[in-house]
Formats: sequence, structure tokens, C-alpha cells
Amino acid sequence: MKIKRFAKITALLLAAAIAIASLVACFDFGASFGGGETCTVVVAGTETTEYPVDLSKVEIREGVFSLLDYLQKEGKLEYDASESTFGKFLNAVGSVQPNAANSEYVQVYTSVEADFDTSAYFTEITYRGTRLGSSGLGASSMTVEANAIYYFTLGSY
Repeated sequence: MKIKRFAKITALLLAAAIAIASLVACFDFGASFGGGETCTVVVAGTETTEYPVDLSKVEIREGVFSLLDYLQKEGKLEYDASESTFGKFLNAVGSVQPNAANSEYVQVYTSVEADFDTSAYFTEITYRGTRLGSSGLGASSMTVEANAIYYFTLGSY
């Protein structure tokens, strides 16, 4: 009788441990980088400005917004975003100030190929010899990688 009870308790504990492990695996604890790893944020508005970012100083929790938050906190770059039903929406980044009346928006290009737009609307540019593709993701879902370039400019539709 004691063995059956022990087996049932052990099975329940094992099932609980598996369930807890599954839930913990779903959490995004953010990427972490060592010292010396950087990426570059480029704002190509009225003038083109580069912002190198030391990734060891940034807590990556919300894709490229993590980089923008860091730069804004450091007083280097201002940006404006709003919440929408689809997530955060970039209204402006530095001198990239879209005019909705002219059908303009903040266009994001990236060197991270996994984030390239896979639709018929994909466009690409070259920046300092690096191929950048239009992002098919919102900034909060984009991948942050060492040596990557994130290029913000005006787009229109």
C-alpha cells in the first residue's frame, strides 16, 4: 500500500516539475552580451547620425526598442512611440519625423537577415558597404545582435 502511494506522489511531483519547467521555458529573460560587443543605430532624417551601442550596457527586453530606450535614457536620441492593438508603434526617431498627411512612416532597415520582410514589399539598401533589408517585424520583435545595423529613415506608402 505504501509503495502505491509513494508512486502516485512521485508521479504527481514529476508532472508538476515538468509543468513548471515548461512555463519557465516560455519566459524571455532577455539577451545578454559580454563586454566589447556593439551594434549601430543609424538615424537618416534631415541628417544621418550613427549611434554605437555597447550591448553589455543594454538590457534586451523589447527588441530594438531596448536600444532606443537606452539611447534615450543616455540623452543621445529621442524617440516617440505609442501603443496600438498590434503592439508598440514608432511615431518618430530623432530627426525622422513622418508626416501622416504625406503617407509617411518610420521605415526600419536591418542587417539581421532573419528579420527581413518576406513579402513582395521587401526593399534593400546598402549602408557603409553592408546590405540592409526592410524589416518585416515591428521594432519590439526585432532581433538584437552584435555588429548589427538598425537604420531608421522615412518610408512612404
